[in-house]
Amino acid sequence: MTPKFRKKYFKILLLSIMLLFLLIVFFLSKFYLNKATHSFKRYSEQKYDEFKIEYYETLIEKDANNYKNYYNLGWLNYKSKNYDRAMYYFNKSIQLNKNFSDGYIGLAWTYTKGNGLEWPIIRNKDYDKSYYQSFIFFNRAIEINPNNDKAYAGLGYTLLLLGSPDGAIEYLFKAIGKNSKNDNAYDFLGWAYYVKNDRESAMKNFLKAYEINPKNSDVLYGIGRIYSLKEEGYTGKSRQYAIDYFKKSISADPSFVESYNGLGWIFYVNGEYSEAIKYFEEALILKHDHYLALVGLARTYLELKDRDKAVELLTRAKKLHPNYREANEAFAIIYPNADIDKILNGTSAQRACPFSASIPYKLKN
Repeated sequence: MTPKFRKKYFKILLLSIMLLFLLIVFFLSKFYLNKATHSFKRYSEQKYDEFKIEYYETLIEKDANNYKNYYNLGWLNYKSKNYDRAMYYFNKSIQLNKNFSDGYIGLAWTYTKGNGLEWPIIRNKDYDKSYYQSFIFFNRAIEINPNNDKAYAGLGYTLLLLGSPDGAIEYLFKAIGKNSKNDNAYDFLGWAYYVKNDRESAMKNFLKAYEINPKNSDVLYGIGRIYSLKEEGYTGKSRQYAIDYFKKSISADPSFVESYNGLGWIFYVNGEYSEAIKYFEEALILKHDHYLALVGLARTYLELKDRDKAVELLTRAKKLHPNYREANEAFAIIYPNADIDKILNGTSAQRACPFSASIPYKLKN
């Protein structure tokens, strides 16, 4: 090799190393920029909501009898998941105006969503008392204003939680009859058909909701969920559609935990464990007791041979829902012949997590 050729070869090698370095920097910066953007968006929205809360509290100091200010404060606290405060303000708005239909709707939603369960929810008897209370308040809103489409949509959603998808569908069609532009009604209708395992009708209604409101994070998640549950959804051609819609859902609402969980499961099944960990951990930052994210993260660590971390996460999951089998099945991989309930002093795990439709049918053993 001549000195001239060696010099040329060295230049090419140096340029290649520099190019590789720049590519690594580019992809890392893109990842951290996206993460920073989502974090900043969450932070700025939180600060803006805090400012609005202070604003309405100031208005109440000036006029303590304006029921709409209490109502607005109710929704701001609901959005921040301060459900006790939300309930107080919605109750106050109703005390000041007993015929305020929307006040009853706010109160109903506080009972329904304040339980912090993963979505989509299939009946969980532990929360039926709250759901029946929601049912009563949505009915009261309809009695006051029979044309309130939001009340019919909420009532339909509550019936879905109570294990009656057919009853839900009936009321959701009534909501759409009152207002054909109610994207939430189409969204809930999609989930009702999803529960009935009619994915074609579910997708049809999700797409209709998307047409009305392309920024509805729950709708975007629903479309992604349908794609992910197709036969090739976790590994084939629908996989990218699912990823795209989950990411759109996060862009629309960076605090929408289910989309992070959905992405985590997709990357887990495909063996992309660093990506899976990233999204499962993000889900758990948003909701530290998210059962399926805990199970997913544990299974990911099992694949990485980090048994201690997996046991820690599965123990947390099983304490949350001792009767759901997903955590127990993962424990069986670690302790094939052990009595897990005895080890953890828990109760027997007999039934599936009601949200198990949110995870892939075939898990790694």
